[in-house]
Amino acid sequence: KEGRKYGVHLGLVSQRPAELDRTVLSQCSTLFIMRMASDEDHSMVRSATSDAAANLLSFVPSLATGEVVGIGEGMPLAARFTFRQLPAAML
Repeated sequence: KEGRKYGVHLGLVSQRPAELDRTVLSQCSTLFIMRMASDEDHSMVRSATSDAAANLLSFVPSLATGEVVGIGEGMPLAARFTFRQLPAAML
C-alpha cells in the first residue's frame, strides 16, 4: 500500500481474479484482461473498474486467444489489442 509513493510497481497475473483478495485488486491501477468464462471472475473485475470501463467488459468472453483489453491509469484510452505468438523455434 505504501510502495506507490516510492515508485514501486508490481505486475500481478491470475487466471482466477475472483480468488484474489479484494484489497489486492483495488490497489491495481491498470488492468489487462483476457478472456474469462466465469461469472464470478467477471463480477470481481467489474467491481475493480470504473463505471465507464465496465461497459467494455461485456465483450471479454468473446476475446480470442492472445487478445487483451487494457483499462486504467496506464492506458489513456481503454484499448483492445493482440499479442503476437512467438515462432516455435523461440519457445
